Amino acid sequence: VFVIGAGKASSQMAFSLESKIKEVISKGIIITPYKYKKKCEKIEILEASHPLPDENGVNHTNQIISLAEKCKKNDLVIFLLSGGASSLLVKPAKGIELKEKSWVIEKLLNAGSTINELNCVRKHLSEIKGGQLALKIFPAKLITLYISDVIDNKLDVIGSGPTYGDNT
Repeated sequence: VFVIGAGKASSQMAFSLESKIKEVISKGIIITPYKYKKKCEKIEILEASHPLPDENGVNHTNQIISLAEKCKKNDLVIFLLSGGASSLLVKPAKGIELKEKSWVIEKLLNAGSTINELNCVRKHLSEIKGGQLALKIFPAKLITLYISDVIDNKLDVIGSGPTYGDNT
């Protein structure tokens, strides 16, 4: 069992999950905003910037991708997702620099874009969002546990849907 995740509540979620199933967890990596860290024993809690991403987010996301790609058919991955994950779980699409992606997101934030609009753009500027994380985890089994900060709880919008396919 592997635990990965991102978001403002993700380290608290990891702490709670670990208290219930610690003995079966092999490894875990969670990305949470600076100063949101809740220490766990088996799950590594890493910090990055929110609401605009930073290089720590990219580096930590690469660690999650590396772990996800090593998972095998009989493994179980539990993905913990909460608000804020879109800026924490960050891997710009090929040919796009982090500073370019951040510039676009900042302009959209300042223009009053809705979370649906913002995360739609984030998915298309990412190698990890819009269901792409799920593809990296396959063929392992995947369970996503999420806390929604999105009206109507749209799975493709929460955290930009890293484990849920994109329909935009």
